[in-house]
This record gives sequence, C-alpha cells and structure tokens, in this order.
Amino acid sequence: KLKSYLHHREFDEQSLTVQEIKNIIENKQAIYDLKVDKKVKKIGNGSKLVKFEFDKLPIYIQQNKDNLMKWLD
Repeated sequence: KLKSYLHHREFDEQSLTVQEIKNIIENKQAIYDLKVDKKVKKIGNGSKLVKFEFDKLPIYIQQNKDNLMKWLD
C-alpha cells in the first residue's frame, strides 16, 4: 500500500523498511514531509499528526463510527 501512496521517485531512492513503517504508524507521524527542501530526505520524517475532535470529522465518519473504529484513534 505504501508504494501506491508514495508513487514519486523519492520512494524508490529512499524506500522504508517494514520496521520504519511500523515506527511511523506507532509514532503517529505523517509518512511524507512536504515542507522540506528536495535535497533533504522527505520520507519517514513527517510531522506529528494532530487529533481532530470527533464532531469535526465528516458526517459520514460520524454516522459510521462503529464500522470505522479500527481506523479511528
């Protein structure tokens, strides 16, 4: 799945190991840092993800909370 998300050539040049991907998920980081210069490694150094209040999520997610719980934190 990650390769389909990171279809840019940066992923081919700086691919992540399975352990690095697990660490990114556990640390709740963005996979890709769009703010850095092209010469700096973008993949794996994303910013910390911010938690949204549930009532600010799209109505579809609010109405289907039970079905989507494994994806929500």
